[in-house]
Amino acid sequence: MRTTLLITKEKIISVAQKLFIETSFYRTTMKDIARAAKVSRRTLYTHFNSKEDIFNHIVDQKIELIEQKLEQAVRTALPADKRLKLYIKERFNLIAELMGGSQPIKETFLHNNSRIDVLRKNIDTQEIELLYAILKDGVTKGIFSIKQPRRLANSLQSVFKSLEFGFIREYDHKPNPQIINEYINILFHGIIKK
Repeated sequence: MRTTLLITKEKIISVAQKLFIETSFYRTTMKDIARAAKVSRRTLYTHFNSKEDIFNHIVDQKIELIEQKLEQAVRTALPADKRLKLYIKERFNLIAELMGGSQPIKETFLHNNSRIDVLRKNIDTQEIELLYAILKDGVTKGIFSIKQPRRLANSLQSVFKSLEFGFIREYDHKPNPQIINEYINILFHGIIKK
């Protein structure tokens, strides 16, 4: 059974997220959030010390969701090459979903890398393990010709992270399936015309 405190906290988070998108993170005040959530400022401060705390909580929730969805993509019964392609598609679709019209989240990803790195420490470790599982399975089943799947998993994770910046910047201007398919084609086929 959900408690009144939990319901109130969820309401504050939901309202704050809408305000951050509509008004902007920088223009939204704690007073605005309290008014829109129909709670007293005292109640608001019981749950969160600042709008930064609320924003960080929202980003944490989204990162947790990313972790869950990436794990689901890896756990399918597809062959390793198809799982890796699905993983890449899911990964970048989730980033696009995370951006979801939220300029503050986009700005945080683009310009506050130290904050994002702290939040992503666990997801980065998990991602390397998920990639390693796919690559190792692909080697075992003769799909991939890789001598060191662990090293490649580390490298791929770094490559994916470095591609995020351009992906997020391009997100508004180019359809993401096209960008994601370019990433997959380069990974699987290189850039040389055959």
